[in-house]
Amino acid sequence: MTAGLPGTGIGGLFYLMLVCWMPCRELYRLCRRRSTLRRWLDIAFYASVTVAIVVTMWGEAWLLSQILTRAATAVGILKPGTGQGYQVLAAVSIVLSFGSLVAVVLAVHVLRAALWLSRRKPALRRMVTGPVAGAAAAAQ
Repeated sequence: MTAGLPGTGIGGLFYLMLVCWMPCRELYRLCRRRSTLRRWLDIAFYASVTVAIVVTMWGEAWLLSQILTRAATAVGILKPGTGQGYQVLAAVSIVLSFGSLVAVVLAVHVLRAALWLSRRKPALRRMVTGPVAGAAAAAQ
């Protein structure tokens, strides 16, 4: 197992995405007259934490690139991170990270919708809570 930078995994991306979603959700609550000033202050706090995380990660990446570039220059090897291959690799890793996060979030929402439908339509209940769900309930 290898450990990466804290906050850069799928959990960190999920946190950042949720914080970005909070103002949208609160605007919906504001339209329905269920928003409070306390909730907006919480959103501002979490947004400031999110900005601090992103700035810290950017600063760490910049500092590491400076150190590696100067070390490579001092030793006399090619500078790391130059060329198209590096840029493609960086872009692909970002797209795959966000793609896996989007897949997880979509799966959660699909399951949530399926449970909601099963409560509203008894005929669908058997599809959602089939033999697997019955076995899981019996095991508890």
